[in-house]
Amino acid sequence: MKRRKSTFHRSLSVPVLVAVLCLGTDVQAQSPAPSGGSPQAIPVGASLTLAPYSFVNENNENVGYELDVLREAAKRMGDQFDVIRTPFAQMFASLNGGLIRIAASGILMTCERLKNPTTVGRFSLPTFANGLVITTRTELADKVWSFADLAGKKIGVENVGTMPDRYVTEAQKTTNFEKVVFADNPSEFLALEEGRIDAVAQAEAPTLWQTRGNPRVKIATRVPGTTLPVGFVFKQDDPLRAQFNTVLDAMKTDGTMTKIYHTWFEVDPPADSPANHVVPEVTPASQGCS
Repeated sequence: MKRRKSTFHRSLSVPVLVAVLCLGTDVQAQSPAPSGGSPQAIPVGASLTLAPYSFVNENNENVGYELDVLREAAKRMGDQFDVIRTPFAQMFASLNGGLIRIAASGILMTCERLKNPTTVGRFSLPTFANGLVITTRTELADKVWSFADLAGKKIGVENVGTMPDRYVTEAQKTTNFEKVVFADNPSEFLALEEGRIDAVAQAEAPTLWQTRGNPRVKIATRVPGTTLPVGFVFKQDDPLRAQFNTVLDAMKTDGTMTKIYHTWFEVDPPADSPANHVVPEVTPASQGCS
């Protein structure tokens, strides 16, 4: 699959980002400059470790599905987005502390996040949906139908606080297994292949990316009831969000979102996917959050 060159670049390294966050420095993104001037870049936080959403390719370029969506949106909005590599564990603190203006890392619209716009932020319209899968080495796949089948085993997750981490932690209440936390997807899937862990719990899209063409590992099962919409996150009262949502709807209507999805996932979105349908904003009520 051909990778398109990214026009994004990292303006802060992780150590600098952490230092700025600890100092409490408020980095404000500016609106585009008046006609004849150059627009200030709007900072976007992305982990850049979650292919195919956002990652660094072999040419040291920031690429991925979400970055292509952002690139097209920026073009239509007349803005410029600047990607800042941001660890997922620091994403919402960076957003609400003013270090970034948009959070982009395949962020699932969980009830906890939807119900806490002050500490998390507010989601854009959904750009697609994703669910949890369990991946094992191929010889074990036919024996695993749920977390209960992994009693006494080691299960890998990427980062603390992610959707897979939350489901695995919940499953540990009823099944005795060891949770092993990794910094990124390549590390956890390599550990699985090498036999250092027995399974990986991860969202389906990055799992398909990491396991493509590898006969040694296989998706064993899809965990029922885990599929959730995914979107970008803005600070609660940021007016940029409404403008961005309008552009997303236009991209869905004219087929641009479907083309971007196909580029990275190598299939068209499912028929009911928010990647190719204009849908209402997701709210706690629409998700049945108590």
